[in-house]
Amino acid sequence: MDRENESKQELWDLGVPETIIEKKQKQHIDEISIASWKAFFNDCFDQFEQQKLRQLSFRQMVEGKEYSFSHIHKEYYPRLLNAGEFSDDNIALLYRFHVQLETLMRLADYEKKFGIPEYLQSHFSLVLNQLVDGMFETSQQADPSQLRKNYLQLVEESLKEFQSVFQLPPKYSDRIFLVFQIGWATFYYDKEWVLAYEKQLLKEKEAGSKALFLDMALAHFSFLKGDLKETFERVDQMEEFSVYHSMVWIELLFSWRQWDDLLKWLLALKPTFKRILGYYYRDAEARELIHDYLHFFWKYAQYTGEEEEYEQLLIEFLPITFHEYGEYLLVQQHFERWVELYLLMGFSPSLINGADLKEVENENREVLLPLYHQSVDKLIREKNRKSYKLAVYFLKKLKTIYKKMKREERFEQFIEKLSDEYSRLRAFQEELKKGKLIS
Repeated sequence: MDRENESKQELWDLGVPETIIEKKQKQHIDEISIASWKAFFNDCFDQFEQQKLRQLSFRQMVEGKEYSFSHIHKEYYPRLLNAGEFSDDNIALLYRFHVQLETLMRLADYEKKFGIPEYLQSHFSLVLNQLVDGMFETSQQADPSQLRKNYLQLVEESLKEFQSVFQLPPKYSDRIFLVFQIGWATFYYDKEWVLAYEKQLLKEKEAGSKALFLDMALAHFSFLKGDLKETFERVDQMEEFSVYHSMVWIELLFSWRQWDDLLKWLLALKPTFKRILGYYYRDAEARELIHDYLHFFWKYAQYTGEEEEYEQLLIEFLPITFHEYGEYLLVQQHFERWVELYLLMGFSPSLINGADLKEVENENREVLLPLYHQSVDKLIREKNRKSYKLAVYFLKKLKTIYKKMKREERFEQFIEKLSDEYSRLRAFQEELKKGKLIS
């Protein structure tokens, strides 16, 4: 152990809080080398483990308790992040990417060694997902082309270290492929590299290789080449492929502003999401996935102004897209169709946002007439005092609308006919009188 680390270890041994140690002696790394980064990671982890073991009580040691995975995420991970000091932002981001990969590998190793209690499984999974999401965000902030231009050897070394993700156990297959997608679509995307690696994988496939990620990697390379047809042909040959992986492609295309390709993918995935609709009300993950898909379709329409395909999607996915479609029609000022949607769904005006109703009334109040008429009819048929009161409230709204349209006579005729039709409903008649709609 070098003198710097010995000094820090002495402070730890004396029980000095870690925050004070960091102020006294902050570890940092500014070397631009994957090997030096990896050595630094290993050194920090050794120190981290020693520190945690010293903090264990005798009872905890007897019981065989160790530090938890959350310590890795909340202490080891930030320590590595804060240690990188680079003048080049792209180098700093590549370093951050490797820190996130390192932490992911350490967490997987922790699970293998110590296991995760069942009651902590969901939290552990959340931490892993946060790291993978963080890798995506990190890669999106970098300029990989400049990185390769100025530090080609570093990126080549990075790619070699990146392959360590395949050392994760098969149970991590989804996350492994997500990380693979992220890395190759950003830091390592070079047309010649993609073609060379694809050629190598095809040779392995022809030789009979059954490697778990071989077909998935080939599908990703087809995507990177922009060949949608070939991508889907390769996806169809796989059992492991998940729609989650397709959503990574959607997100990448959106971040690259490749609108034509984005629309192609959105449309190509529509049949898949139609099948998933059947799980919408009983599976939280399916709901989240569907809403992510809708969100990116909406983003496409917003950025390009091409809304025809988006509207068609909203119609096809009804009733799940009811609120999205209602908002779309309102923004487009298709007020008559907006009312038709609520009529179709059987919504009462009391369940509709008051501000939306007011907006429609100000722009085209006549289209609201069928909505109030339908609700009045339904409420009267329920035959109870509470429904009658609400029906009278809506009738007053109708009266106001007809008055503003200068068609009071039409309303009076309607009320007279309504009163005669339900003359035997004494409670309803009483409410009409209370509302001063009849004498």
